[in-house]
Amino acid sequence: MADQLPEPPEAPREGHRWQHDWHPYEDYRNVHVSYMDRLFGEQVVLHDHLDFIEIHGEALDAVQIVGHVECSGGVILAVDKWLDVRRDAHGRSEVRGVSYSYHAWRRNEHDLLRYDTAHGLDELHRHDFDPETGREIGVHRVPLEELPTLDGVIREAVALAQRSPDDRRPTTHD
Repeated sequence: MADQLPEPPEAPREGHRWQHDWHPYEDYRNVHVSYMDRLFGEQVVLHDHLDFIEIHGEALDAVQIVGHVECSGGVILAVDKWLDVRRDAHGRSEVRGVSYSYHAWRRNEHDLLRYDTAHGLDELHRHDFDPETGREIGVHRVPLEELPTLDGVIREAVALAQRSPDDRRPTTHD
């Protein structure tokens, strides 16, 4: 099945912005599978335990993407993401993220980072942690258009875990 899927675009790089917009649900799922296949192939992701839970009323009303991803370097990423659903002019489902929680830590160690919308989309935050103690050392507001995609968060967490303990300290944000 993965051979039939479109090739995902390049992973976000610094300065590249993700557009928060409505996408056809089927395309969204296909791109998700393509990204995860690429991460598996690169051995960045070892096990994918994410589920797409569809909430139905008369039609598809919402989608929750929940679970965790086991990554190289002993990184675990817990995901709890909610997608709102609307119908396009042809009655097909389109989705857009409305709530995000990405929480990464290194197995048997401390937290690495967390992105969340605990206070709504207008209050998206990135939480940084001291690699020695696991204490939260900073919370930085992130504009929604700068929220990394799931594969970007996975890559960021794995890169952070691969640094030496002294190099894992987050850089100061404005």
